[in-house]
Amino acid sequence: GFMRQMEGDCHRKYRSLLAQGINDFDVTSLTPHFERIVSNALDGFAAQEKSDAYHWSATLSQITTDFLLLLFFGASPGGRTQEQLRLAYNKLGPNGVVWYIKDRQVRAFAALREEIQGMLTNTEQHSSPGLLQKITDSGVVDETMLGNLIYMVELGRYDLRGLFRWIAKYAAENTAWLAKIAAEDERDNSLAEAFVLEVLRMDQSERLMRNVIEDFSFEGFFIPRGALLRIGMWEAHKDSQSFPDPFHFDPGRHLSHERLGERFSPFGLDHHHCPFAILSIRLASLFLRILARDYKVSMLGGDPAVRGAYHWEPSPDFTINLQPLAAIPHGR
Repeated sequence: GFMRQMEGDCHRKYRSLLAQGINDFDVTSLTPHFERIVSNALDGFAAQEKSDAYHWSATLSQITTDFLLLLFFGASPGGRTQEQLRLAYNKLGPNGVVWYIKDRQVRAFAALREEIQGMLTNTEQHSSPGLLQKITDSGVVDETMLGNLIYMVELGRYDLRGLFRWIAKYAAENTAWLAKIAAEDERDNSLAEAFVLEVLRMDQSERLMRNVIEDFSFEGFFIPRGALLRIGMWEAHKDSQSFPDPFHFDPGRHLSHERLGERFSPFGLDHHHCPFAILSIRLASLFLRILARDYKVSMLGGDPAVRGAYHWEPSPDFTINLQPLAAIPHGR
């Protein structure tokens, strides 16, 4: 998020606070809540008469927003605090991050800040401990930290929704893998995680942007200070020397113990690795596992991929059809 744009001691201070909060946070305590969020949303989508792209996107937005409001702020679905936060986030940017700030975004941000500050002074508003509380326990949550947390949720709910769209598409195209994941011991979860990593290799993980702070040369190219450097991760992840048959979707390639190092870097490079990487994979794996365990998944639309506001995405007409496995006669 925007914390990456900080430099020097300022960056180190706030990243350290964030990392400490994540390290102190036991995300497994929220797993039952996350499972209810996914199951309730998917059940609602499966029960609708329309399974079009609009309703599928809205379902994923509901899941990711509820995920992150619980994870960051401890606000469970159905509570007053969660509803107020959800309303404000939908005004901040219902379809993605808004870069050109207008009065609507200013008012929405102020509402979010006021609601969250109220949570800090009134612990009864916490339905469960969230990341905000852990950061507060280890340091002062000032205006800068709070603003970054607000926008981490805003960026995260858009990015996770995009990742979940890709996961659903690959799931519908690879039902044999879904069957394997459904049969996997939930305490293992390695197949689900491998599937998510392969989705990130194929799509969603596209580029890293870096501001060049001093002149340097790399493999015969001179890169001047002040340049904006784009590192093409999508292209690097299709390197046949690192990934044989690179355009073939194969989660099995992530089940080996071979260390890929920086050849596979969906969450950044070196010490700038995203602190939310493990959490993101865990949440995505949980979403996939419920999809595999409880539904027969088929796809409608999806090709060709299109360039969205910030990522490549499945076709705008992409949606899926969900049939609860409990309602399907045995053997069909």
